[in-house]
Amino acid sequence: MKRTALCVMAACLGGSLLWLPDTGRCMALSYCDISSGTRFSSSGEDAQNAGLRSTSGMVLDPSGAAIAGADVILLSGDGKELSRITSDQDGSFQFEKLAAGTYKIQAQAAGFRDTIVEVKLGSRATSPLRVVLPIAQQNEVVNVAGSDVSLVVTTDVSENQNANNLDRSALDRVPVFDRDYISMLSRFLDDSTIGTNGVSLIVNGIEANGPGVTPSAVQEVRINQNPYSSRFARPGRARLEIITKGGTPAYHGSVNFLFRDAVFDARNTFAAGKPPEQRQFYEGSLTGPIGESKKTSFLLSLEWDKDNNQAAVVATGPNNVAINENVPQAMRHFFGSGRVFHDFNDRDHFWIGYSFEHQSNNNVGAGGNVLPEAATNTRFLEHEINVSYRHIFSPKWVNQLQFLVGHYDAPTFSLNENPQIVVSGFFTGGGAQADARRTEYHFDGTEFLTYVNGNHQLLFGVDIPDISRRGMDDFTNMAGTYTFSSLVDFQANKPGTFLVQNGNGHVVFLERVLSGFVEDTIRLKPNLSVSLGLRYYWQNYFHDDPNNLAPRFGFAWAPTKNSKTVLRGGAGVFYDRSGPRPIGDLLHFNGVNLLRFILSNPQNPPFLFSYPVTPAQLAGAPTSVVVLDPRLRIPYTVQYSMGIERQVTAKSTFSATYVGSRGIDLFRSRDINAPLRRILSPGPIQISGRSAKSNPKAIKKAIRWS
Repeated sequence: MKRTALCVMAACLGGSLLWLPDTGRCMALSYCDISSGTRFSSSGEDAQNAGLRSTSGMVLDPSGAAIAGADVILLSGDGKELSRITSDQDGSFQFEKLAAGTYKIQAQAAGFRDTIVEVKLGSRATSPLRVVLPIAQQNEVVNVAGSDVSLVVTTDVSENQNANNLDRSALDRVPVFDRDYISMLSRFLDDSTIGTNGVSLIVNGIEANGPGVTPSAVQEVRINQNPYSSRFARPGRARLEIITKGGTPAYHGSVNFLFRDAVFDARNTFAAGKPPEQRQFYEGSLTGPIGESKKTSFLLSLEWDKDNNQAAVVATGPNNVAINENVPQAMRHFFGSGRVFHDFNDRDHFWIGYSFEHQSNNNVGAGGNVLPEAATNTRFLEHEINVSYRHIFSPKWVNQLQFLVGHYDAPTFSLNENPQIVVSGFFTGGGAQADARRTEYHFDGTEFLTYVNGNHQLLFGVDIPDISRRGMDDFTNMAGTYTFSSLVDFQANKPGTFLVQNGNGHVVFLERVLSGFVEDTIRLKPNLSVSLGLRYYWQNYFHDDPNNLAPRFGFAWAPTKNSKTVLRGGAGVFYDRSGPRPIGDLLHFNGVNLLRFILSNPQNPPFLFSYPVTPAQLAGAPTSVVVLDPRLRIPYTVQYSMGIERQVTAKSTFSATYVGSRGIDLFRSRDINAPLRRILSPGPIQISGRSAKSNPKAIKKAIRWS
């Protein structure tokens, strides 16, 4: 089936239209910059400015956070000052109307060492600079050669060249449908390192359920940056780090929208007719000052997605009658976020934000041989408050505090309460039997201190990945699900299996995950640096095991001080955590609260139960029980790597890295009872990780250029 979509894009200062033949979709990429003081130039000015260049970048601290209010000085090749500006709230700066040649950019900020970056402007546009200011120990200047410091091979442990870093300009150029950067960049992660709880999403330094802003308010995305840092729970290829935009002293914004309509779609061969599908997607952000003071600013981001999609049902009904119809599957999604930033002085930076998200989906699951009556409606609602505060005590001491509190509610509703009927290969009807609800009040936070003295940079603090009061309502299969192997068996009322639950499906529990970390990065020699770290883990509900210490180590060494080749390696222990679902199963299926029965008929008579099942047939069936293995401990993974990096040209590097990992005592769930005669039941199910192991290895290569 071939589909053609009509895409309309918003283009204020520029945009592009991209056709994706593999997906049958047309993508609108647009960026609208709304800036105070912007004007259009005349033809005379264009002629006067012909041949002039510009350079831009960001000023960051060693943790990757933006430094607002930094002095950025443009110097000529011989060191003469040409211009001076101040970085905005997201650390950005830009110099325009520059002649081709060699320049130096010096960045200064209180509590940080001055840094000078050399940039060469020629006929080709340069990539945005990434100027990292080390925490100051005394007044000194660090000179870095090259037009893009992110592409210079160094012996800094955190500057590994096999990382994937995309700044704002790179994100604007990436052809991402729906501007869903998280889904797209998750493909660069390593499945063997991802924990039981899924991808670790780090937003502005703390774990979160989502980015907290719309796509255009994301400043940078990082993968595998400093993979063995003790600040984070998971390895570099298992976490996605997102840095969001800050406020700015001038107004800036972006607007994006996408429109698709079925009028240009080809007809679905399996559909009863051409459905009137349509989608509208709007997204944007705005940042600027609050009042006349440039110490207070804001960031507002909004997203609205309206998708009127339809699913085609192609099934054979109970009376061997063909069923072919289109089922509307409307989706509505709204997200809004607002943040206020304030600089009390050069040493204190604070921001607070609130976000709201709501999504509804109708007729979920319908389509194919699933009839509309077996679909569900889902809802999602979330409120979240984010707080961040950074204080510089002295040139040696910096404190960072970040936390968030939130609440979400995610119910699922079946369209009717009838038992579900599954006839393999023909139809699924009756009710969905999928009623459930998940609620959560959660807190995530981190506070750490950075201390610099001589060749040491010490980092230590507390990390709370999750403290949550969770509610889990499981009212699935209260009327049961019958499975028939064929339409003949259905017409003869001979089900193959029957699954039913009864009892109390409501449980509430408090999940707590606590961590502490310490890390010392030492510059032993100009061509050798090492990082030594230790992280502590603790999680309740798993025998409260307190002995979870995870050492981390990394190094970077060059044969000589100015060598273009660097050997880099490291190793670390990374503890996993269960997530809420196994805990919910332990509390639900304890033999008292929620009782689950599974009946199975033999292939030949006499049959043990009929359709519908009678109470007498169900009375003798054993219930399923979930228990925790008394020998269970928190699973962990040992990862190690060794690689070589080479500066090929001034703007390109090559790296090759061998990565190995070994998973020990991994989570698994197994049936510890053999099937009973005639009646098949899971019996007691034991969650155990004692004998589950993994041992993947890989060689990863990367070539980077600007």
